[in-house]
Amino acid sequence: MREYGGEWQLYDLDVDRAELRDLASEHPELVGELSLAWQDWAEGHGVISFSDLVAMYEAKGLPAWQTTS
Repeated sequence: MREYGGEWQLYDLDVDRAELRDLASEHPELVGELSLAWQDWAEGHGVISFSDLVAMYEAKGLPAWQTTS
């Protein structure tokens, strides 16, 4: 998982159900593999990126979501 614009996070939910220990830095190859799999799935299912969605709202003069925390 990841927050918009942030780094991917990786958790072992079998032992860390509260998602307290991010394992992404210990398993960068797995994060890369899962990131590519997610991107393939998203493209195949017509997922609109958040930045494209914000641009569409702004182009129509509608209020867009806040993109930073």
